[in-house]
This record gives sequence, C-alpha cells and structure tokens, in this order.
Amino acid sequence: NDMFGILGHYAASDEDVTGVKDGNIFQIELSASLGPVNFAVGHIATDKDGNVGSISKFGDNIDPTEEIGDQVYGDDAKTNYGTIGTSIEGVDLSLLYASAEYMDGTKKDIDEVSFTAGYAFSDELGLSLTYSDVDGETNSDSFDKVSAELTYSF
Repeated sequence: NDMFGILGHYAASDEDVTGVKDGNIFQIELSASLGPVNFAVGHIATDKDGNVGSISKFGDNIDPTEEIGDQVYGDDAKTNYGTIGTSIEGVDLSLLYASAEYMDGTKKDIDEVSFTAGYAFSDELGLSLTYSDVDGETNSDSFDKVSAELTYSF
C-alpha cells in the first residue's frame, strides 16, 4: 500500500509586548510510504529577526528533532531534515538526520542524528529508547545522549 503525502505549516505571532519582536515559522514536508518503510524530508524556516516569537510557548509540534529544538526555533533558522522508519517484529525503528543553520550573534550550524527503537507491550504500555548524536560548533553544543521513555496510557 504505497502512499505519498505533503505537509505544510505556517504560524505567525503579532507581539504586543515591548521589546518582543513578531515572529513566524514555516515548514514543508514530503513523505512516502513504500511497503513497510516510511520516508520523510522537510525544511523549516523562522523569521530572521524575531525567530518564532511566542509561538514556541504553545508546544513543540513543528520541530521533528529530539535535541536541537532551540536552534530549529532560533533567529533566522533554516533546518533540513530527513527520516526513515519501519517496524520489524513489532519493534518500531526510526532514524532522523537534521541540520540547522541559525543566528546566535553569528551564523552557526548544528547537526543531529537520532535512532529510536520502540515496542508496545500492550495497547496501554510501551517503551522507547533513543540514541542521539549532536554535533555543534562548540564542545557544549556537541554531545551524545541516550534516553528511555516508558508510556502508560489509559
């Protein structure tokens, strides 16, 4: 069952607070499901002066990354990303690569590679493990991280 898709988001803020600039964010994503494998590529861009304004206070629903969301939502940020995912014997596997260019006084770059494996023990209980490798321009922006998430829903 092959499927293709396109996703677009645009949001803008009109800030009425002194010293807070208006902001906006735009996302476009193309996706395809070819058999059991899902692919997606996308681009996210923010305002060059006000980044996303107060939009980020309403949640993190545009940024697909695990670790570099602050940079994706930063001033004049341009982020390209790609994902691939599948399920093998009930284990959901996904790989993400993202590269963000943003302004922090000067133009900076940061990259992320994240691998996630998740398993649903039942309809209510699931576990996922994520390994992320972040490579920034400084040592404080470069790190490896392993995280686990246990989810119980009712």
